[in-house]
Amino acid sequence: MLKKISELFELFQENQIDYCHWKSTNHLNATLNGNTDIDILVDNSKSNLLETQLLTIGFERFETVNLRSYPGIHDYICLDSSGTWVHLHLHYNLNLGDRWVKAFHYPIEKRVLSRSLYLEDTNTKIVNPYDELMMLCLRMCLKFKNPFNDKLVKEEMFFIKTNIKADTNDYDDLYDILPSLKLLMKTILINSNLDFKKLNKLSKSLRKELVVFRRYNFVAFKYLSLKRKVYRYYIEFRRRFIKEFSIGRRKISNGGKIIAIVGIDGSGKTSIVSEMQYFYSRQMNVTRVFLGNGKSGASWYRKLIFNFYGTKFKNSKEGKSTKKRKSTFYALWILLCLFDKESNLKKAIKARANGNLVLSDRWPQDKISGTFDGARLDFEMSKNFIVRYVQNRELKFLKLSKLISPDLVIKLKIDPEVSIIRKPNELSLSEAKSNSSYLDELVWNKCRHDIINANNDFLTVSESVKQKIWELITNNF
Repeated sequence: MLKKISELFELFQENQIDYCHWKSTNHLNATLNGNTDIDILVDNSKSNLLETQLLTIGFERFETVNLRSYPGIHDYICLDSSGTWVHLHLHYNLNLGDRWVKAFHYPIEKRVLSRSLYLEDTNTKIVNPYDELMMLCLRMCLKFKNPFNDKLVKEEMFFIKTNIKADTNDYDDLYDILPSLKLLMKTILINSNLDFKKLNKLSKSLRKELVVFRRYNFVAFKYLSLKRKVYRYYIEFRRRFIKEFSIGRRKISNGGKIIAIVGIDGSGKTSIVSEMQYFYSRQMNVTRVFLGNGKSGASWYRKLIFNFYGTKFKNSKEGKSTKKRKSTFYALWILLCLFDKESNLKKAIKARANGNLVLSDRWPQDKISGTFDGARLDFEMSKNFIVRYVQNRELKFLKLSKLISPDLVIKLKIDPEVSIIRKPNELSLSEAKSNSSYLDELVWNKCRHDIINANNDFLTVSESVKQKIWELITNNF
């Protein structure tokens, strides 16, 4: 069992909060190890106390987009010390239904909680098997046309049935309204050889009787179901094929965050940003930007130039001559770089304002010129109007990036000798030492700075960065 999940159960007990795992207890071990979401039904009269206490053990509430949220269900996420996500679905209401809408509410929460069972070996409470079987019938008859033809439904049904020790039925008031449910339960429990056609027929009758528990009328249900389905497929298409992770997941409830990853060549900036995007996008909206002049994150037209001239084009030897740096040709190259950087900075501003986690590969600074994403045209204003235009535009960009300021700057500190081993064709040893010294001196105003030893292996560095970002999101420094 993960440490954070164990702490969660202890929190419930210490605060005397009624709860239980209310479905899929056949996957309980996977849940306790963080392999699946935790679906827990809780007493809604203790909601304020519970949600305050969850913060103390590291759980953070996230905002789910409207087309993927339901009333009475809250999303909490925590990063366990093992580096595993713990995703808690906190259910105050038993909202059931098809895959897209969950259009039915069954007001039997207190009864289910009062009959929960305590498992001493895992120190947790689970739903009474009789109640679990009843809710399985309710859930699946709404989810599938012929639920008992589904292999997984059958497996779960038989698992629950073997755990029912006695008839614990006291749902006569519910069965008066849903007679097909009573007959369905009786048929499953009494018969050893089940007739699945008969069970499917009873499920069809049950669907008709469930109308009284609808949250929407039929037309609204059909419209919303289609809308949610189209939205989900649209999001999954963007994520799987376009690799766009900025929408469709959860928003950070206390506001978006910008994390800038900086370091000299060979420190693994781009690799770390890619890994953080993959890891965090599983739980929340993540926007990735590149604010440097290099090939990573360059637009298609700059990549063409790189492919033609080589990756050293942007900072070739002629760039070190002030006279040649004043050339129109060099200024036009910087202008192309600015087009990309301006676009990405605006993208970062918008994403943070909308509650996203923004991961930036590099961040501009105005203290050191010619390197570390400082000014490239930092000299007296040129008489050449093109160069002067680019100078003014670059200055404006640097002022905007300083005004925006990231919430966290993570410096990947690497020894110069290691840098030239990892990137032998990028820097000389003297350049690596010089840049390492610059990195030590650089401070981006109005934001937190953390230094991570990037000499370590990638996995160690990656885990350290994950924890630093999570500390920022949860304000748990």
